[in-house]
Amino acid sequence: MTNSQLPINYQHNLIDLLTLVETIKYYYFMEPKRLIQAIEQFNIIVDTYYSEANLQQHENIANPTIHLSPASAFTTYQKLLHSLNQQPLHHFQQGELLCDLHERHRRIYQTYITIQSIFNEL
Repeated sequence: MTNSQLPINYQHNLIDLLTLVETIKYYYFMEPKRLIQAIEQFNIIVDTYYSEANLQQHENIANPTIHLSPASAFTTYQKLLHSLNQQPLHHFQQGELLCDLHERHRRIYQTYITIQSIFNEL
């Protein structure tokens, strides 16, 4: 199995994103000099995960072994990443970094809970 064929570990990736959001909050208050680097890291990770999800989607279309319903974990995960990728973190909601981080944290966590419940139902 090649790397591109390995299933995405949704829960790990979402926890990774949550950790990055909390790191950015820490830098905002405690180490402002590292804040820009942390924001750039978050955007890079989102872009990487989004690219992986798109690659997997194209592979699923080419080799449909699993039917992806609108309620599937992959679809839920991909919608979140699409949203995060469309609005990189440096484009703050109304210029408020902490409000933006709080909203991203909420959405990532909600996606995590949704995916966890999907896996629990299987």
